[in-house]
Amino acid sequence: MIKNDLTQKFSKGTIWVHWLTAFLILIIVFSSLKIGGFEFVEKSTMTKIHILLGSLVFIFTIIRSFLLFKSKQPDSLKTGSKFVDKLAIWNHYIFYVLLFTISITGIVILFTGHYLEFLSSGNIDDITKTSSLKYHVLMAFVVILLLIMHVIGVVKHYIFTKENTLKRIF
Repeated sequence: MIKNDLTQKFSKGTIWVHWLTAFLILIIVFSSLKIGGFEFVEKSTMTKIHILLGSLVFIFTIIRSFLLFKSKQPDSLKTGSKFVDKLAIWNHYIFYVLLFTISITGIVILFTGHYLEFLSSGNIDDITKTSSLKYHVLMAFVVILLLIMHVIGVVKHYIFTKENTLKRIF
């Protein structure tokens, strides 16, 4: 049976940025699901909140990427399966890439999709005609899938190896 060294922790900065980003992503996902059903005033407000929180996620991802290279990282967790070990590592890296990419598509939508005009004109439903939006939404679904895989990995460690891997990130 594999036993990981759970005394190795991420830096305090990495821990804070990790949980702030996770919290913001959850708020963004749930608020995005609500935007479609709101009237204009509420939809406009929710969209502005989405833009603000998405911008914060982008900034936190930049900070976290910086910390990834500047802070000592704990060893990668081992599961006994080389495939699963690599999958976990790739899951983390793809998270970074997707968070950068989804932020960039959000910026593209904001400026090239005339989103600011939609918000000020009162015709926010026109944003659904922006071609970049479908890529933004697709990436959001992939982020949600990776998040689910991430949580399943934590639960799997807890159940099968009796390891509380959250100790490394709390």
